[in-house]
Amino acid sequence: LKPFWLKLLAQAHTARRRGSGTRPPRDMGAALPVPLDCGCSMGSFEDRRALQALVRKQLERFPAVLEELDSCGRKTSHWIWWVCPTEQPGHGDPINSYVTEETASLLLASESAEEWQKVLEKLCELFDRSGMSVLPRVDHGRVYHFLRFWGRVPEKPPWMEDVLKRLHKFSWPSR
Repeated sequence: LKPFWLKLLAQAHTARRRGSGTRPPRDMGAALPVPLDCGCSMGSFEDRRALQALVRKQLERFPAVLEELDSCGRKTSHWIWWVCPTEQPGHGDPINSYVTEETASLLLASESAEEWQKVLEKLCELFDRSGMSVLPRVDHGRVYHFLRFWGRVPEKPPWMEDVLKRLHKFSWPSR
């Protein structure tokens, strides 16, 4: 049996090939397997719109985030909200991004998932090597809430389970 997220991804690719009426965002291809007006139970229209904005931002920013982590070995710019999304928009997040338990599986199957995985795994590698100081203290609470949120999401892919396990080795404060 395929895990839910693999089934969802396969359905998304099939729907795209058939021209299912999914309205892609203007500046990228069909970012999500669920159209904004699908009438499905994958979150509200507003939640799916927020998810599309998050995916667009991840696709736009993650190459630079990876470059920053590779060259500096730590976070030096502003992007934690898009790497550690939760149900709460972050303070200072210019797009007020968030994900819900209903839309989390869509993010895991989105076009940005592969790059998101690379960024999270790079952070874990840096945490294993240098500890929590890879992130400024102000971002530690975001990681705490990321762990709480994604720990509740069912049927995560193995890479996400591994990321959560690696992050749980540290004592992240809630604020």
